Amino acid sequence: MSTTKALETSAIDIFDTDNAHVALDGARVKASAEGGEVSGVKLEKVALPDTASLTLSNGAKIDVSGGAAFGIEKGDDPEGEANGALISQAKHGEVRLSGASTITVSTSSSLKDADAGSDGVEITRTEAAEVALSGMSSINAQASSSGLGGSAYISGLDTDHIKTLSISLDDASKVCGTGTASQEKGHAGVSGIEIDEVQDIEVGLSGQSQLRAVATGQEAVATAFHCVSAGWEGSGDPTHATVVLDEGAKVVGEAAGAYTQAGGIILEDSGFGAIKGNGGSRITVTANAAGDMVSAMGIAAMDGGEDHGLDVTLSRGSQIKAEVSRGSGGFADDAPRSAAIVVPSGTITVDETSSLQGEWSVFRQETSEDLREGAPRTAAPVLALNNKGLVKGRLSGVVLDNASTGILQADFNASAPRP
Repeated sequence: MSTTKALETSAIDIFDTDNAHVALDGARVKASAEGGEVSGVKLEKVALPDTASLTLSNGAKIDVSGGAAFGIEKGDDPEGEANGALISQAKHGEVRLSGASTITVSTSSSLKDADAGSDGVEITRTEAAEVALSGMSSINAQASSSGLGGSAYISGLDTDHIKTLSISLDDASKVCGTGTASQEKGHAGVSGIEIDEVQDIEVGLSGQSQLRAVATGQEAVATAFHCVSAGWEGSGDPTHATVVLDEGAKVVGEAAGAYTQAGGIILEDSGFGAIKGNGGSRITVTANAAGDMVSAMGIAAMDGGEDHGLDVTLSRGSQIKAEVSRGSGGFADDAPRSAAIVVPSGTITVDETSSLQGEWSVFRQETSEDLREGAPRTAAPVLALNNKGLVKGRLSGVVLDNASTGILQADFNASAPRP
């Protein structure tokens, strides 16, 4: 156990070494700090070609708690950051949880303009990274800021600057992020999984596993799976992301506040990708706004350019549902309030047992090339829908496949203005 008021502390810290392997079998690691950065386990600068690994089994626990405090520099806003595990600068980084093991991280503050941040697991600057949860294991990250103008930033799993990334959740395992900024001008930004500058992405959820992000604040943004910027530095190869949901897996994004955004699987600046929902999987997104701006998107791919596309397949009773309550409009004049799928191009396939639901079921998002001033006019990329199930909500910019035999149902009402 480690408790301190220092600017940086950790319970286990392995730095600049040839080997960095930590195994916790039924053991508990606990760390806390008031201000600065606090970590449960840190594995940094591991000499090539070794792997930096952290393994939790048989009910092992990492518990980390932090709080925001004023920094050394005069005039700095108070801040505090906590993470359960950090792996940095290794050829391979691995984190494995099994047997109902848990990583729990929390940060809180009541100071004005404070930033409170929590990451369950962070992996950065590795050639390859793998995260695997099984046997009802979980990663839970939460942060709360109750001071005026305070912010809470949370990621259950945060990964960046990686060439190849693999994430798997099985056997009722969970990755959850929860953030609250309760006062005026408060901002809560939450991601279940956050990915930035990664080349190849493989994600699989099965066996009733869950990925969840919940945000509450005057400004609240919750995204269960968020790929911010694809591509590995130094590589010109196209990026590819594959997400597979199976056996009752659930992806949930919930946001509540004056101005809210909620997302299920969001890919920004992405390359080619595929998202597959099988076996009763669910993507459920809910945004509740007291103000005039609100957005809920089940799956979205944005800013990828004209040569990029996303293929979405739903089968065996799978569902995507996006809904909003209150809030009069989206975050841009041409943006939908709620949509099950928002993509610039690709194919969407819904089988006889599956469904899409939103004010807009499918909405074609224009690419940056579409909007660039002075660009030559070309045919818009094709967004094709083959529906044999239920598509409940309007369509925009979609080519309906001739093989479609399913139900199309739309509700044209005053609360859902046409973009």
